[in-house]
Amino acid sequence: MTVTGNYIEIADQIVDEIKRGHLKPGDKMLPQREFAYQTGIAASTASRVYAELVRRGVVVGEVGRGTFIRAFDHRSPELGEPAREPINMQFNFSVLEGQAEDMLSGLSNLQRPDILENAMLPIKADGDSRGRSAAASLLKFGDWMPNPDHILFTAGGRQGIAAAMSSIASPGDRLGIEYLTYPVIKGIAARLGINLVPIEMDEEGLSVDMLAREHASMPLKGIYFQPTLHNPLGTTMSEGRRQQLADFIGGAKIYVIEDVLYGFLKRYAPIGKLVPEYSLTVESLSKRLSPGLSFGFTVCPEELREGYIAALRTGGWIASGLSYATCINWIADGTVAKYEELRREEARERQKIVSDILGEFKIYTDPVSYHFWMELPGDWRAESFCAAVASRGVAISPASIFYVTPGAASNHIRVAIAPPNDTNLIKGLKLIRNLARTNENDLLIE
Repeated sequence: MTVTGNYIEIADQIVDEIKRGHLKPGDKMLPQREFAYQTGIAASTASRVYAELVRRGVVVGEVGRGTFIRAFDHRSPELGEPAREPINMQFNFSVLEGQAEDMLSGLSNLQRPDILENAMLPIKADGDSRGRSAAASLLKFGDWMPNPDHILFTAGGRQGIAAAMSSIASPGDRLGIEYLTYPVIKGIAARLGINLVPIEMDEEGLSVDMLAREHASMPLKGIYFQPTLHNPLGTTMSEGRRQQLADFIGGAKIYVIEDVLYGFLKRYAPIGKLVPEYSLTVESLSKRLSPGLSFGFTVCPEELREGYIAALRTGGWIASGLSYATCINWIADGTVAKYEELRREEARERQKIVSDILGEFKIYTDPVSYHFWMELPGDWRAESFCAAVASRGVAISPASIFYVTPGAASNHIRVAIAPPNDTNLIKGLKLIRNLARTNENDLLIE
Protein backbone atom coordinates (compact mmCIF):
# COMPACT_ATOMS: atom_id res chain seq x y z
CA MET A 1 0.00 0.00 0.00
CA THR A 2 1.04 3.64 -0.46
CA VAL A 3 1.20 5.77 2.67
CA THR A 4 1.87 9.45 3.30
CA GLY A 5 2.09 11.81 6.27
CA ASN A 6 3.22 11.39 9.87
CA TYR A 7 2.79 8.22 11.91
CA ILE A 8 -0.72 9.17 13.11
CA GLU A 9 -1.88 9.80 9.53
CA ILE A 10 -0.31 6.53 8.36
CA ALA A 11 -2.09 4.66 11.17
CA ASP A 12 -5.35 6.31 10.03
CA GLN A 13 -4.73 5.07 6.48
CA ILE A 14 -4.22 1.48 7.70
CA VAL A 15 -7.42 1.69 9.74
CA ASP A 16 -9.20 2.86 6.58
CA GLU A 17 -7.82 -0.17 4.72
CA ILE A 18 -9.29 -2.41 7.44
CA LYS A 19 -12.68 -0.68 7.29
CA ARG A 20 -12.74 -1.17 3.52
CA GLY A 21 -12.07 -4.88 3.95
CA HIS A 22 -8.66 -4.78 2.26
CA LEU A 23 -7.16 -6.01 5.53
CA LYS A 24 -9.16 -8.57 7.52
CA PRO A 25 -9.18 -9.86 11.10
CA GLY A 26 -6.46 -12.45 11.51
CA ASP A 27 -4.33 -11.08 8.67
CA LYS A 28 -0.65 -10.85 9.53
CA MET A 29 0.97 -7.45 9.17
CA LEU A 30 4.34 -7.11 7.50
CA PRO A 31 7.37 -7.09 9.83
CA GLN A 32 8.09 -3.46 10.77
CA ARG A 33 11.34 -3.20 8.80
CA GLU A 34 9.74 -4.69 5.70
CA PHE A 35 6.75 -2.35 6.08
CA ALA A 36 9.17 0.60 6.33
CA TYR A 37 11.06 -0.55 3.22
CA GLN A 38 7.95 -1.17 1.09
CA THR A 39 6.28 2.11 2.04
CA GLY A 40 9.44 4.23 1.88
CA ILE A 41 9.29 5.49 5.47
CA ALA A 42 11.89 5.43 8.25
CA ALA A 43 12.09 2.33 10.44
CA SER A 44 11.48 4.51 13.50
CA THR A 45 8.29 5.88 11.91
CA ALA A 46 7.12 2.33 11.14
CA SER A 47 7.70 1.41 14.78
CA ARG A 48 5.55 4.36 15.92
CA VAL A 49 2.82 3.39 13.42
CA TYR A 50 2.65 -0.16 14.80
CA ALA A 51 2.70 1.10 18.40
CA GLU A 52 -0.18 3.48 17.58
CA LEU A 53 -2.22 0.62 16.05
CA VAL A 54 -1.63 -1.49 19.17
CA ARG A 55 -2.65 1.45 21.38
CA ARG A 56 -5.89 1.84 19.41
CA GLY A 57 -6.68 -1.85 19.78
CA VAL A 58 -6.55 -2.49 16.02
CA VAL A 59 -3.69 -5.00 16.04
CA VAL A 60 -2.09 -7.35 18.53
CA GLY A 61 1.56 -8.36 18.66
CA GLU A 62 2.50 -11.93 19.50
CA VAL A 63 6.11 -12.59 20.51
CA GLY A 64 7.80 -14.83 17.97
CA ARG A 65 4.86 -14.79 15.56
CA GLY A 66 4.33 -11.17 14.49
CA THR A 67 1.57 -8.56 14.44
CA PHE A 68 -2.02 -9.49 13.52
CA ILE A 69 -5.25 -7.61 12.78
CA ARG A 70 -7.61 -8.12 15.73
CA ALA A 71 -11.18 -9.34 15.45
CA PHE A 72 -13.68 -6.48 15.71
CA ASP A 73 -17.02 -5.16 14.45
CA HIS A 74 -15.91 -3.47 11.24
CA ARG A 75 -19.15 -1.45 11.17
CA SER A 76 -18.26 0.40 14.40
CA PRO A 77 -17.69 4.08 13.55
CA GLU A 78 -15.15 4.33 16.41
CA LEU A 79 -12.95 1.51 15.14
CA GLY A 80 -9.32 2.49 15.43
CA GLU A 81 -10.02 6.06 16.54
CA PRO A 82 -7.09 7.58 18.45
CA ALA A 83 -7.47 7.01 22.19
CA ARG A 84 -8.98 9.95 24.01
CA GLU A 85 -6.25 11.04 26.37
CA PRO A 86 -6.05 14.27 28.36
CA ILE A 87 -4.36 17.17 26.61
CA ASN A 88 -1.06 17.51 28.46
CA MET A 89 -0.49 21.13 29.47
CA GLN A 90 1.11 20.14 32.75
CA PHE A 91 4.45 18.38 32.15
CA ASN A 92 6.64 20.64 30.05
CA PHE A 93 8.55 18.87 27.29
CA SER A 94 8.64 19.26 23.52
CA VAL A 95 9.07 16.58 20.84
CA LEU A 96 9.22 18.02 17.34
CA GLU A 97 8.03 16.30 14.18
CA GLY A 98 10.77 14.22 12.57
CA GLN A 99 13.19 14.65 15.48
CA ALA A 100 13.79 10.94 16.05
CA GLU A 101 14.72 10.38 12.40
CA ASP A 102 17.02 13.40 12.51
CA MET A 103 18.87 12.07 15.54
CA LEU A 104 19.67 8.67 14.02
CA SER A 105 22.94 9.91 12.53
CA GLY A 106 24.26 10.54 16.03
CA LEU A 107 23.87 6.83 16.77
CA SER A 108 25.65 5.58 13.64
CA ASN A 109 29.07 5.21 15.28
CA LEU A 110 27.53 2.96 17.94
CA GLN A 111 27.09 0.31 15.25
CA ARG A 112 30.81 -0.38 15.62
CA PRO A 113 31.15 -3.13 18.26
CA ASP A 114 34.26 -1.58 19.84
CA ILE A 115 32.58 1.82 20.30
CA LEU A 116 29.32 0.29 21.58
CA GLU A 117 31.20 -1.94 24.01
CA ASN A 118 33.02 1.07 25.41
CA ALA A 119 29.79 3.10 25.63
CA MET A 120 28.17 0.38 27.75
CA LEU A 121 30.85 0.73 30.43
CA PRO A 122 30.54 3.17 33.35
CA ILE A 123 32.03 6.60 32.74
CA LYS A 124 34.01 8.82 35.07
CA ALA A 125 32.16 11.79 36.50
CA ASP A 126 34.33 14.13 34.44
CA GLY A 127 33.96 12.15 31.20
CA ASP A 128 36.76 12.94 28.75
CA SER A 129 38.21 16.10 27.20
CA ARG A 130 36.02 15.86 24.08
CA GLY A 131 32.86 15.59 26.19
CA ARG A 132 33.85 18.41 28.55
CA SER A 133 34.62 20.75 25.65
CA ALA A 134 31.32 19.90 23.93
CA ALA A 135 29.34 20.50 27.13
CA ALA A 136 31.12 23.79 27.84
CA SER A 137 30.22 25.01 24.34
CA LEU A 138 26.51 24.85 25.22
CA LEU A 139 26.99 27.57 27.84
CA LYS A 140 29.23 29.75 25.68
CA PHE A 141 28.10 33.38 25.67
CA GLY A 142 29.96 35.91 23.55
CA ASP A 143 33.66 35.52 24.22
CA TRP A 144 33.07 33.70 27.54
CA MET A 145 32.89 29.95 28.09
CA PRO A 146 33.14 27.97 31.35
CA ASN A 147 36.35 26.10 32.07
CA PRO A 148 35.80 22.61 30.56
CA ASP A 149 37.88 21.08 33.35
CA HIS A 150 35.22 22.18 35.87
CA ILE A 151 32.46 20.14 34.19
CA LEU A 152 31.03 16.96 35.74
CA PHE A 153 28.43 14.77 34.05
CA THR A 154 25.11 13.75 35.60
CA ALA A 155 22.12 11.57 34.78
CA GLY A 156 19.98 14.69 34.25
CA GLY A 157 19.08 18.09 35.65
CA ARG A 158 17.36 16.82 38.79
CA GLN A 159 20.29 14.56 39.60
CA GLY A 160 22.67 17.47 39.11
CA ILE A 161 20.63 19.65 41.46
CA ALA A 162 20.40 16.89 44.08
CA ALA A 163 24.17 16.38 43.98
CA ALA A 164 24.75 20.13 44.23
CA MET A 165 22.44 20.47 47.23
CA SER A 166 24.02 17.55 49.07
CA SER A 167 27.55 18.83 48.38
CA ILE A 168 26.96 22.30 49.85
CA ALA A 169 24.53 21.54 52.67
CA SER A 170 24.07 18.95 55.41
CA PRO A 171 20.84 17.80 57.11
CA GLY A 172 19.40 20.69 59.09
CA ASP A 173 21.17 23.38 57.05
CA ARG A 174 19.28 26.26 55.44
CA LEU A 175 19.14 26.87 51.69
CA GLY A 176 17.67 30.07 50.23
CA ILE A 177 15.23 29.63 47.36
CA GLU A 178 12.72 31.69 45.37
CA TYR A 179 9.34 31.53 47.11
CA LEU A 180 7.85 30.03 43.94
CA THR A 181 9.96 27.22 42.53
CA TYR A 182 10.29 24.00 40.54
CA PRO A 183 8.26 21.53 42.70
CA VAL A 184 10.81 18.69 42.51
CA ILE A 185 13.26 20.80 44.53
CA LYS A 186 11.01 20.57 47.57
CA GLY A 187 11.09 16.77 47.43
CA ILE A 188 14.87 16.66 47.00
CA ALA A 189 15.38 18.97 49.98
CA ALA A 190 13.04 16.93 52.15
CA ARG A 191 14.94 13.72 51.42
CA LEU A 192 18.27 15.37 52.11
CA GLY A 193 16.99 16.97 55.33
CA ILE A 194 17.72 20.48 54.06
CA ASN A 195 15.50 23.37 55.17
CA LEU A 196 14.33 25.58 52.31
CA VAL A 197 14.02 29.29 53.12
CA PRO A 198 11.65 31.10 50.70
CA ILE A 199 12.91 34.47 49.45
CA GLU A 200 10.66 37.17 48.00
CA MET A 201 10.85 38.10 44.32
CA ASP A 202 9.95 41.17 42.29
CA GLU A 203 9.71 41.92 38.57
CA GLU A 204 13.52 41.68 38.22
CA GLY A 205 13.80 38.32 39.98
CA LEU A 206 15.06 37.18 43.37
CA SER A 207 15.20 40.05 45.87
CA VAL A 208 18.84 40.41 46.95
CA ASP A 209 17.83 42.73 49.80
CA MET A 210 15.49 40.11 51.25
CA LEU A 211 18.14 37.43 50.67
CA ALA A 212 20.72 39.46 52.57
CA ARG A 213 18.26 40.07 55.41
CA GLU A 214 17.50 36.34 55.72
CA HIS A 215 21.19 35.43 55.65
CA ALA A 216 21.93 38.01 58.36
CA SER A 217 19.22 36.60 60.62
CA MET A 218 20.59 33.05 60.36
CA PRO A 219 23.31 32.06 57.86
CA LEU A 220 22.33 30.25 54.67
CA LYS A 221 24.55 27.52 53.25
CA GLY A 222 23.64 28.52 49.72
CA ILE A 223 20.94 29.49 47.24
CA TYR A 224 19.02 27.66 44.53
CA PHE A 225 17.45 29.82 41.82
CA GLN A 226 16.27 29.89 38.20
CA PRO A 227 17.46 33.13 36.59
CA THR A 228 16.17 32.56 33.05
CA LEU A 229 12.53 31.74 32.15
CA HIS A 230 11.69 30.98 35.74
CA ASN A 231 9.42 28.02 36.42
CA PRO A 232 6.53 28.77 36.96
CA LEU A 233 6.61 32.54 36.30
CA GLY A 234 8.33 32.47 32.91
CA THR A 235 10.24 35.65 33.83
CA THR A 236 13.97 36.38 33.44
CA MET A 237 16.30 38.07 35.92
CA SER A 238 17.65 41.43 34.71
CA GLU A 239 21.37 41.99 34.06
CA GLY A 240 21.51 44.49 36.91
CA ARG A 241 19.96 42.04 39.36
CA ARG A 242 22.38 39.31 38.25
CA GLN A 243 25.33 41.57 39.05
CA GLN A 244 23.79 42.57 42.38
CA LEU A 245 23.29 38.90 43.27
CA ALA A 246 26.84 38.04 42.21
CA ASP A 247 28.20 40.82 44.41
CA PHE A 248 26.25 39.48 47.38
CA ILE A 249 27.40 35.89 46.77
CA GLY A 250 31.04 36.93 46.54
CA GLY A 251 30.79 39.05 49.67
CA ALA A 252 28.89 36.47 51.74
CA LYS A 253 31.04 33.62 50.36
CA ILE A 254 28.10 31.26 49.97
CA TYR A 255 27.36 28.94 47.07
CA VAL A 256 24.66 29.36 44.47
CA ILE A 257 23.01 26.53 42.50
CA GLU A 258 21.98 28.03 39.18
CA ASP A 259 19.37 26.03 37.25
CA VAL A 260 19.66 26.99 33.56
CA LEU A 261 17.56 24.22 31.98
CA TYR A 262 15.44 26.75 30.05
CA GLY A 263 18.39 29.04 29.35
CA PHE A 264 18.82 27.88 25.75
CA LEU A 265 15.51 29.57 24.86
CA LYS A 266 16.74 33.00 26.00
CA ARG A 267 20.51 33.33 26.13
CA TYR A 268 22.24 34.98 29.09
CA ALA A 269 25.64 34.38 30.63
CA PRO A 270 25.27 32.29 33.81
CA ILE A 271 26.07 33.80 37.21
CA GLY A 272 29.04 31.45 37.02
CA LYS A 273 30.69 33.94 34.67
CA LEU A 274 30.63 36.56 37.45
CA VAL A 275 31.45 34.40 40.50
CA PRO A 276 32.79 31.05 39.19
CA GLU A 277 34.37 30.13 42.54
CA TYR A 278 30.94 30.04 44.25
CA SER A 279 28.63 28.91 41.41
CA LEU A 280 27.30 25.48 40.49
CA THR A 281 25.63 25.84 37.09
CA VAL A 282 23.31 22.91 36.33
CA GLU A 283 22.38 22.07 32.73
CA SER A 284 20.56 19.20 31.01
CA LEU A 285 19.51 18.09 27.51
CA SER A 286 15.98 17.17 28.65
CA LYS A 287 14.49 20.47 27.44
CA ARG A 288 16.87 20.96 24.52
CA LEU A 289 16.26 17.51 23.00
CA SER A 290 14.13 15.00 24.93
CA PRO A 291 13.14 14.26 28.55
CA GLY A 292 14.11 10.59 28.21
CA LEU A 293 17.81 11.17 27.58
CA SER A 294 18.88 11.23 31.25
CA PHE A 295 21.93 13.35 30.54
CA GLY A 296 23.19 16.58 32.03
CA PHE A 297 26.24 18.30 33.44
CA THR A 298 27.27 20.77 36.13
CA VAL A 299 29.98 23.44 36.10
CA CYS A 300 31.40 22.89 39.57
CA PRO A 301 33.97 25.00 41.49
CA GLU A 302 37.27 23.23 42.14
CA GLU A 303 36.77 23.49 45.91
CA LEU A 304 33.55 21.42 45.72
CA ARG A 305 34.73 18.95 43.08
CA GLU A 306 35.49 15.94 45.31
CA GLY A 307 32.32 16.37 47.38
CA TYR A 308 30.22 16.70 44.24
CA ILE A 309 31.75 13.57 42.69
CA ALA A 310 31.13 11.67 45.94
CA ALA A 311 27.48 12.78 45.90
CA LEU A 312 27.13 11.62 42.27
CA ARG A 313 28.60 8.21 43.07
CA THR A 314 26.66 7.50 46.25
CA GLY A 315 23.42 8.80 44.76
CA GLY A 316 23.83 6.87 41.50
CA TRP A 317 23.54 10.20 39.67
CA ILE A 318 26.40 9.92 37.15
CA ALA A 319 25.40 9.78 33.47
CA SER A 320 25.45 6.34 31.82
CA GLY A 321 28.10 5.59 29.23
CA LEU A 322 25.49 5.10 26.52
CA SER A 323 23.72 8.42 27.13
CA TYR A 324 27.09 10.16 27.40
CA ALA A 325 28.33 8.80 24.05
CA THR A 326 25.14 9.64 22.14
CA CYS A 327 24.54 13.06 23.67
CA ILE A 328 28.11 14.24 23.11
CA ASN A 329 27.75 13.18 19.46
CA TRP A 330 24.50 15.17 19.14
CA ILE A 331 26.24 18.24 20.54
CA ALA A 332 29.24 17.79 18.26
CA ASP A 333 27.30 17.14 15.03
CA GLY A 334 25.06 20.20 15.43
CA THR A 335 21.84 18.34 16.26
CA VAL A 336 21.47 20.09 19.63
CA ALA A 337 22.06 23.53 18.09
CA LYS A 338 19.52 22.82 15.36
CA TYR A 339 16.78 21.83 17.80
CA GLU A 340 17.54 24.71 20.13
CA GLU A 341 16.70 27.11 17.30
CA LEU A 342 13.63 25.10 16.24
CA ARG A 343 12.35 25.18 19.80
CA ARG A 344 12.91 28.91 20.10
CA GLU A 345 10.83 29.35 16.96
CA GLU A 346 8.16 26.97 18.26
CA ALA A 347 7.99 28.78 21.63
CA ARG A 348 7.57 32.15 19.92
CA GLU A 349 4.78 30.82 17.70
CA ARG A 350 2.98 29.24 20.62
CA GLN A 351 3.23 32.34 22.77
CA LYS A 352 1.52 34.25 19.96
CA ILE A 353 -1.33 31.74 20.10
CA VAL A 354 -1.54 32.22 23.88
CA SER A 355 -1.70 35.99 23.43
CA ASP A 356 -4.41 35.74 20.78
CA ILE A 357 -6.64 33.48 22.86
CA LEU A 358 -5.93 34.64 26.45
CA GLY A 359 -5.03 38.29 25.89
CA GLU A 360 -7.88 39.49 28.11
CA PHE A 361 -6.36 37.89 31.23
CA LYS A 362 -3.40 38.79 33.44
CA ILE A 363 -0.51 36.57 32.34
CA TYR A 364 3.17 36.44 33.35
CA THR A 365 5.45 34.93 30.71
CA ASP A 366 8.03 35.68 28.04
CA PRO A 367 7.81 35.62 24.21
CA VAL A 368 10.10 32.55 24.13
CA SER A 369 8.85 30.73 27.25
CA TYR A 370 7.32 27.27 27.04
CA HIS A 371 4.92 28.02 29.92
CA PHE A 372 2.93 30.87 31.42
CA TRP A 373 1.54 31.89 34.80
CA MET A 374 -2.05 33.11 34.72
CA GLU A 375 -4.05 34.91 37.39
CA LEU A 376 -7.57 33.55 37.64
CA PRO A 377 -10.38 36.11 37.62
CA GLY A 378 -13.47 36.29 39.80
CA ASP A 379 -13.98 33.85 42.64
CA TRP A 380 -12.09 30.98 41.07
CA ARG A 381 -9.77 28.94 43.29
CA ALA A 382 -6.81 27.42 41.45
CA GLU A 383 -7.45 23.84 42.58
CA SER A 384 -11.13 24.04 41.62
CA PHE A 385 -10.26 25.53 38.25
CA CYS A 386 -7.69 22.82 37.51
CA ALA A 387 -10.22 20.15 38.50
CA ALA A 388 -12.85 21.70 36.21
CA VAL A 389 -10.37 21.82 33.34
CA ALA A 390 -9.25 18.22 34.01
CA SER A 391 -12.84 16.97 33.93
CA ARG A 392 -13.00 18.37 30.39
CA GLY A 393 -9.85 16.61 29.24
CA VAL A 394 -7.02 19.11 29.85
CA ALA A 395 -4.27 18.78 32.50
CA ILE A 396 -2.77 21.98 34.00
CA SER A 397 -1.08 22.85 37.33
CA PRO A 398 -2.38 24.90 40.31
CA ALA A 399 -0.23 27.50 42.05
CA SER A 400 -0.01 25.55 45.31
CA ILE A 401 2.49 22.98 44.02
CA PHE A 402 5.05 25.72 43.28
CA TYR A 403 4.95 27.51 46.66
CA VAL A 404 7.76 26.64 49.06
CA THR A 405 5.72 27.51 52.16
CA PRO A 406 3.06 24.83 52.86
CA GLY A 407 -0.47 26.16 52.71
CA ALA A 408 0.54 29.34 50.89
CA ALA A 409 -1.10 29.65 47.51
CA SER A 410 -2.64 32.16 45.16
CA ASN A 411 -5.28 31.92 42.48
CA HIS A 412 -2.85 31.28 39.66
CA ILE A 413 -2.28 28.41 37.29
CA ARG A 414 0.78 27.34 35.34
CA VAL A 415 0.14 26.14 31.80
CA ALA A 416 2.76 24.26 29.76
CA ILE A 417 2.46 24.95 26.04
CA ALA A 418 5.22 22.70 24.69
CA PRO A 419 3.63 19.20 24.79
CA PRO A 420 0.34 19.42 22.79
CA ASN A 421 0.18 19.67 19.02
CA ASP A 422 -1.19 22.92 17.59
CA THR A 423 -4.76 21.64 17.40
CA ASN A 424 -4.79 20.48 21.02
CA LEU A 425 -2.98 23.62 22.17
CA ILE A 426 -5.69 25.84 20.72
CA LYS A 427 -8.40 23.54 22.07
CA GLY A 428 -6.87 23.59 25.58
CA LEU A 429 -6.36 27.35 25.63
CA LYS A 430 -9.92 28.01 24.48
CA LEU A 431 -11.23 25.74 27.23
CA ILE A 432 -9.18 27.69 29.80
CA ARG A 433 -10.49 30.97 28.39
CA ASN A 434 -14.12 29.86 28.36
CA LEU A 435 -14.02 28.53 31.92
CA ALA A 436 -12.15 31.60 33.18
CA ARG A 437 -14.97 33.76 31.84
CA THR A 438 -17.38 31.99 34.20
CA ASN A 439 -17.49 31.89 37.99
CA GLU A 440 -16.71 28.81 40.03
CA ASN A 441 -20.13 28.96 41.64
CA ASP A 442 -21.79 28.94 38.23
CA LEU A 443 -20.76 25.33 37.66
CA LEU A 444 -23.45 22.86 38.62
CA ILE A 445 -22.36 19.92 40.74
CA GLU A 446 -24.62 16.93 40.19
